[in-house]
Amino acid sequence: MSNKNNAINQIISDLKLLFSKEEILPNEIEDILLQVQSEEVKSYIKSLSEGSKPESALRESFFAGKSVLSKYLFKEISPEIYIGEGFIDYLIKVEYNRFIPLELKSLFEAEFETIQGNRILKKLKPIKLDLDKHKSQILKYLQKGSEYIILTNLKEWYFFNKTCAPDEYNYFHSTNLFDFIKDYDVQENLLDYLERKEFESIRGDLDKRFFQSLNAWVKKLSEVDFTVDGNKKTELIIGLLNKFIFVQTLDDYGVINFQWLKSKWEAEHRDWITKGKQRVLKEFFRKVDTWFYEYYDTELFKEDILNYIKDIDLFYRNLQLVLGLTYWQTSLGGFRGILQYKFKYIDEDIFGKAYETFLAEIRKEQGIYYTPSYITEYIVENTVGKIFEEMVIKIKKELELENFSSIQELIHKFLAIKVIDPACGSGSFLIKALRLIFKKYKELLDAILAKEKEYSKFNNTLTRAKEDEKKVQQILQLKQILTFQPIELIPRIIIRHIYGNDLDKKALEVAKVNLWLKCIKLYPKGFRFDRLPENTNHILPDLEMNLCNGDSLVGLPEDLTLEYLHNRHKKEIIKLFELRNKYLDNPTNPELVEEIENIKSGLRKELDLEFKKYLEENKLSLEILKETKPFHWALEFWYVFFKENGESLSVQERGFDAVVGNPPWISFGLRGTEKLPQDLQEYLRLTYPNSMEYKGSIYAIFMNLGISKLKNRGIFSFILPDSFLLGRYFSRLRRYILDTCNIKEISLILRDFWPDGSVGRSVIINLQKENKELESRNNKLKAVLYEEVEDIIEKGYISSYSYEQDYFENIIHNRFRLFFEEKSKNFVENMEEKGIKLGSRVSIHTGVRSKIGQKNIISKTKKGTTWKRGLISGSEIDRYSLKYEGHFLNIEPSILWSGGWDPNVVLNNKLLLRQTGDSLIATLDDTKYYHLNNLHSIAPKNNQYNLKYILALLNSKLLNHYYHLISIELGRAMAQTDIETIEQLPIYPATPDQQKPIIELVDKIINLKKSRDQLIAKWNEWSTILKNNEYTLHKILEEDANHLRTGTFDKTWTLSATFYPNSENELLNQDFKKFKVIGDNEKSILKIYGLDEQNKEELIYEMKFYKREIMQHIYFSIIALLGSRKKVKSLKALFAKTVIPIIQPDVIINTANIIKKVEEELQYIDIVHIDNSIEDIDAQIDALVFKLYGLTEEEVKVVMESLNVQGLYMQKVLEYFNKNNNNILIETMDYKIG
Repeated sequence: MSNKNNAINQIISDLKLLFSKEEILPNEIEDILLQVQSEEVKSYIKSLSEGSKPESALRESFFAGKSVLSKYLFKEISPEIYIGEGFIDYLIKVEYNRFIPLELKSLFEAEFETIQGNRILKKLKPIKLDLDKHKSQILKYLQKGSEYIILTNLKEWYFFNKTCAPDEYNYFHSTNLFDFIKDYDVQENLLDYLERKEFESIRGDLDKRFFQSLNAWVKKLSEVDFTVDGNKKTELIIGLLNKFIFVQTLDDYGVINFQWLKSKWEAEHRDWITKGKQRVLKEFFRKVDTWFYEYYDTELFKEDILNYIKDIDLFYRNLQLVLGLTYWQTSLGGFRGILQYKFKYIDEDIFGKAYETFLAEIRKEQGIYYTPSYITEYIVENTVGKIFEEMVIKIKKELELENFSSIQELIHKFLAIKVIDPACGSGSFLIKALRLIFKKYKELLDAILAKEKEYSKFNNTLTRAKEDEKKVQQILQLKQILTFQPIELIPRIIIRHIYGNDLDKKALEVAKVNLWLKCIKLYPKGFRFDRLPENTNHILPDLEMNLCNGDSLVGLPEDLTLEYLHNRHKKEIIKLFELRNKYLDNPTNPELVEEIENIKSGLRKELDLEFKKYLEENKLSLEILKETKPFHWALEFWYVFFKENGESLSVQERGFDAVVGNPPWISFGLRGTEKLPQDLQEYLRLTYPNSMEYKGSIYAIFMNLGISKLKNRGIFSFILPDSFLLGRYFSRLRRYILDTCNIKEISLILRDFWPDGSVGRSVIINLQKENKELESRNNKLKAVLYEEVEDIIEKGYISSYSYEQDYFENIIHNRFRLFFEEKSKNFVENMEEKGIKLGSRVSIHTGVRSKIGQKNIISKTKKGTTWKRGLISGSEIDRYSLKYEGHFLNIEPSILWSGGWDPNVVLNNKLLLRQTGDSLIATLDDTKYYHLNNLHSIAPKNNQYNLKYILALLNSKLLNHYYHLISIELGRAMAQTDIETIEQLPIYPATPDQQKPIIELVDKIINLKKSRDQLIAKWNEWSTILKNNEYTLHKILEEDANHLRTGTFDKTWTLSATFYPNSENELLNQDFKKFKVIGDNEKSILKIYGLDEQNKEELIYEMKFYKREIMQHIYFSIIALLGSRKKVKSLKALFAKTVIPIIQPDVIINTANIIKKVEEELQYIDIVHIDNSIEDIDAQIDALVFKLYGLTEEEVKVVMESLNVQGLYMQKVLEYFNKNNNNILIETMDYKIG
């Protein structure tokens, strides 16, 4: 170990001893000086005890001169620097021209007393660092422009940054010396250490905080009167904010001088304030706009906002607030401005999300969700990444073979790859694409450089071999084609490869800023202003040609646009190519883009007129032209539709290599969604017949559009709601996909992850466009299942399975059924082979739907002859049971939509099936109820299959498993059973003899359920009438424990229990998903089971009772709790929340009278017998159904495990399944039912 490290370790060891002292008395000083080894600590103790000032003693011993500790921590540190209005103790140099102030405070102080005229040391005592005492000092340094401030007494360390304000005086990180050194040993760079700790302090809510600030900035600037209103005013404000965010980001990345904005404002204010605020603003904006436009050429610095401001005084004041220049002023402090943010931490996702959320709010739009970075990275990697990777591999292979002519051809193809997001918003997908493409360029350039290195050996001669020289020249050509310097390469990557369109111009401005900033972030050193070439201005690309503004879905059809431009404007197309090629050669010449835009502007006006004619010819409303901004794809992105000679590209060559994105999730058929204007609806039906169905879904039409804009073999990937996979009104879209594409992958994410609204499950689909007439249709798709969105990048998938795309050809409506395991697909196919479709034997109907609102046709009383008894909630039915809650429905045809009230269905025996829910829950209705559309009616078409037989199948575990596999509804929030899907359920064509035992069991379970409902109702009734108090189960068990201890056994409810709750038992607080209580048919015993997330049971508690009546009473009380909506997560909660109705006095004897009174009215009494019998019959039905469909025991287990069936129930089913293995007719037990 070096002497330096030895010295540091010794100081640390001695300081640990010193810090441990609460005080040091005079007689202890000598001992301590003997214990410590370092000169620094010895010097400090001596100086203090001899009367030196506390801060001076600390400074001289640990920081002054050649201090080992300060050199170790800070490398370069300068003492007592004047920074205006006072001195700072130290300035730590962290980078060229960047310093961090350190303010040093006392660690110990010496306390003296005077005895007989002599000043005598009383003790040395530590001083706690008082942050409030130093508040004004810290704020003063920050206001002077310090990025960070360190406050320390050597033991305690506090770190402040520019977000600290008078009313928000907080440090962002604190630590002690030893932890600081421990972390610092890893980091070894103070600035890196501070930035890491700063980011950790804000990471959790940075996106939320930035969004709130963005809102506040816009609000402040909106207070100012402009000469324009509405959209233009908002655009100007957003443009202004983008301008300053751009500047501050460059500042934070060290690309421009530190505190550029602040210093320029202060300079202009100092020089011009005597001429008035308008002059200060004029000079400030002139300085900003001129300097940045010359160096970085972005449209941000073209427009002068002062031309639109009416109230200069208010603008002057509010601009200072927004910039953060007044943050430290007490009267205005606390308003966090742009300067208070560190834009190193505001990445494109935080920046984009804040803006997109804000813009969606001001537009009052639905269905706009910012895409999480996990998704954008995954989609870009699996589209753009694959295309570029494939090309890089080919080029590397040819490099190894030294086929330079082939390499040039491949590189030109590499340079021609084009990626588009047709609803790009703030550009999140495009930025990820830029980063990835830059990485691929570097990979390719590294391979070329490595090859060049092979020919850099001269073998002791002054010249290379002739053959080697030729190869070197060929390699140089490749380097020139690709462009080697990053500041030249990065702008070209955007111009060559990155494209987007959006209807919202403000979002596009944000996308541009995001892309410009990403250019600089990819290579900040190269884009530093003082390193740019002297003769080069406008180093960042003009993006007008790449990011377009218009409605992607509305415009003159592609074939008509191509024909018009080819026939009338071939010269202009050729000219556009010439200008674009020149700009690619020299992206620092924005005049070329202006010329391109001027040509396109003229052509755009002509095409708008042609579009108007097109609308008139097709008898479509011209209102469309007012409602949106038409977009003519073949003009705006002419280079993917035409050749350089002005001829149209073939259909196979035409389009982009990759289409990526997250289109608006708007479906106009959903409740609560605004209607699509009729004129636009008619236009979309005509233009997109392959995707515009029913009332229309915007994301479906965007899929159609995206696929149509792909060239052959191009790759498409969107994130979408999963409704298009199976939904009836997406059948044309699915047909279009099957006809034009190979489905490469469909990934389903189970958990909703969108923070801005519950939108259900999400799907990422990856397609490759294929000419189906030329390409083989023998394609396999991969279905992938993820639990959460983070798993896409981090943990990986739950399961995946590949199967033939042609499978969808034979599914009704070409539904995209997803199978994530082979056994699931085999199971579904086997079921369908053995069954007939339910819809072929029954008719399924929706319920009553009101034209005047559902609540207006519901009443608790019968208001007239049209008012019929009706069910208004899916909760009124359960498996094999129906609980009418006493409502009436107005069955007046004039106020109802058709269907749902057909007397031929309603007034006959029928099955009712819940419409809401992820599973099949059905019952028999033989009492002729009407019902709302939250239930489906099932009526037989003939007498071939008994309704009770079909009911057993619907409620069976087997058909539920099948339904879950084909519907992907399991676990979905707001899941629904779709009639068309129910019609496809495979019903086993059982003979009357095979149906008979099942029908008998259904009769029994229906009767038992009715009896159970009556019994619970009577228990509730008599409990309410007779009780005069209530106990919790916890109180009963607690009192039982006391009685057992004192020997008063006649006062106990229980004979014994697993434990009594006043004892310490970890089971009391163990969390479970839910609980189940089971009673013994013979003995007076109750068992409580805890169930985990997989429904696995654990017996956790058992109670034995003296009397069966008391056991039943407790059982009633527990099932009442478990059937309620109260949260019960632990046994302790179950004991506390189970409320037992009691009768006092002589509680046990008298409370039993509740059960006796119920028994007196009903001929049956034992609720435990009934519940056990219900479960027993249910298990028999399941066993019979499994046997009908010919499943093996292993297959039965697979089905029940997939459904997370409870272990006890599964065991019971298997016992019945194996009981009569060779005989499907399972004997049924008789149950006494009153």
